[in-house]
Amino acid sequence: MPDASLSIDGTTVISKTSGNISIDNFNSLSGNLTGATFPAGCMINVAQVLYKSATSDNSSNQWKDYPGDIGNGSLSLTPKATNSKFLVTWHLAVLRLQGQYSCHLRLNRKIGSGSWDDTICIGEDSSNRTRSTFAVRNPNEDSMYTPTWSGTFLDTPTLSDLSPVYYKFTFNNAPGNSYTHTTYFGRNSADWDDSGSGTRIVQSLTVQEIAG
Repeated sequence: MPDASLSIDGTTVISKTSGNISIDNFNSLSGNLTGATFPAGCMINVAQVLYKSATSDNSSNQWKDYPGDIGNGSLSLTPKATNSKFLVTWHLAVLRLQGQYSCHLRLNRKIGSGSWDDTICIGEDSSNRTRSTFAVRNPNEDSMYTPTWSGTFLDTPTLSDLSPVYYKFTFNNAPGNSYTHTTYFGRNSADWDDSGSGTRIVQSLTVQEIAG
């Protein structure tokens, strides 16, 4: 017999027995008073950071943190379980004019107090080619419109405990070259101060914890 139960129209819908809670007709969900287990594929946690401002950078051949909260490592989730997966989604506004080396970007992850890993979501090792999450080199010289770049990655880290999991983006203008040209974040190159062509584009980095 349950220790306690909730009935609707004479039918028990929720019951508790020895600390375990069960929900009738929803058999894929079970748990106790201190934790819960969920069916694989369910989203059980979410966090997001935004960058609403704009800036530019003319460095070259060095990996740097993306501007704002997207690059400062403040995005984190404390996992509910050690077998969780993490679905990372980004929406970034990056402008790199034609005729200049590409700006390369990498998704990074850190677990607890460990080191940042920028190899979790990059291409294969291929001679001198830069391994990136994605790269930006605009197809024309139009500086009025800042393109946006969106993507997703399902991360499956090995977790030994429930330490926080952190994510950020880094970028590198012209890896392997001393070639100083500017990359623009959240704005066009001219940065006109008018409502027709001037712009500020919100950018985001989102992580969802997915039950394993």
